[in-house]
Amino acid sequence: SVKSWQDVYHLVMLSRYKEGRELVTASIESILNSNYPKTKIILVLAQEARAGEEENKLGYELKKEYGSKFFQFIVTEHPDNLEGEISGKGSNASFAGRIIQGKKGSSL
Repeated sequence: SVKSWQDVYHLVMLSRYKEGRELVTASIESILNSNYPKTKIILVLAQEARAGEEENKLGYELKKEYGSKFFQFIVTEHPDNLEGEISGKGSNASFAGRIIQGKKGSSL
């Protein structure tokens, strides 16, 4: 049970498919400008593998740039053509959530 707000970590997920640096950076900066302690925020940048390696370099560049400002900054890549899934932000977010859930209790 949670006894204090200080025991709570927030997972913030940004799903992206070819959104550019300016838009993603603005979203990250907005989170950084919040009053909540960033040491209590896990930021997940959920990318689509189908966007391509060149496009998805952005996520790893942003992790280098902003990773130390949060408790964790995690980049995932949703595989293309998973059986039973329709490509889109919902399935991307769901995939990232399953990855994060699998990390629960580990060194996130």
